[in-house]
Amino acid sequence: MSYTAIDDPDVDIISTKKYLKVFVDLRGKDLQVDKLLLRADNLHIYIYDPISNMIIKIINLPEIVEPLSLTINQRNDTITLTVKKINY
Repeated sequence: MSYTAIDDPDVDIISTKKYLKVFVDLRGKDLQVDKLLLRADNLHIYIYDPISNMIIKIINLPEIVEPLSLTINQRNDTITLTVKKINY
C-alpha cells in the first residue's frame, strides 16, 4: 500500500507489513544533505538543517512507528528513511 503526503509533493511513503519507507526529494533546496539531522517520534519525522538553523520538513506518518528504528540512506539529494511499525 502506498501513501503520499497530500500537503507535500516531495515526500512519498510506502507501507509494507513491518516497515514504512519514506522517500524525501530535496533536489533544488540548496542544502548540504549529508549534514542534515533527522529525528523521529511515534508519528513524525523531523529534518533539521544545522547550517541555517531551520527545520526543513516535518513528515506526518500514517501509522505509529518505533522511533529508534529509523535508518537513513542518502543518494544525491534524495533521502530514503526506513522505520519499523508498531503493530497492535
